[in-house]
Amino acid sequence: VWTLARGGIVVLALAISIIGLPWAANRSVRWMFASQAAVLSGVRGKTALDGSATAVRGRWWQAAANGAVLAFLGAAPGVVVALLLLILARFPVDAANSVASLVYALAQPFAIVGLTLLYLRWRGQPVVVATPPGGMVRWTPFAGRWKKLVGPNEVAPT
Repeated sequence: VWTLARGGIVVLALAISIIGLPWAANRSVRWMFASQAAVLSGVRGKTALDGSATAVRGRWWQAAANGAVLAFLGAAPGVVVALLLLILARFPVDAANSVASLVYALAQPFAIVGLTLLYLRWRGQPVVVATPPGGMVRWTPFAGRWKKLVGPNEVAPT
């Protein structure tokens, strides 16, 4: 925990200066999956930061864009709902803030799940999606295309 906190403090300190801003942006994107690496891999500190950097390696711009979009989708609905309630419905500020907090609390986990699925995909693990017939389907990259791996109770496509 302290290594992650120190990393955040270093990034914040460098982001304050103009010279350190590119380095801070680079580290922020490289370390974007540190919490996923720590929880899913059971590692701590620098190992989690290295796991995050490994997942991002070679796709920095894609990781930055996906992270920005998911952060926006996790935070924006609460703000939009609050503005609509304040402007159109003339809600009291405290009531609009409470509703916006609830919307934020409902939307933010979806953004975190999106980041986690992205981390699992880029780390090389198959993304498991539940299917109605009681089985699991794993989609993995195969020769540049996505190929469905057949489960134990399924028939292979011909």
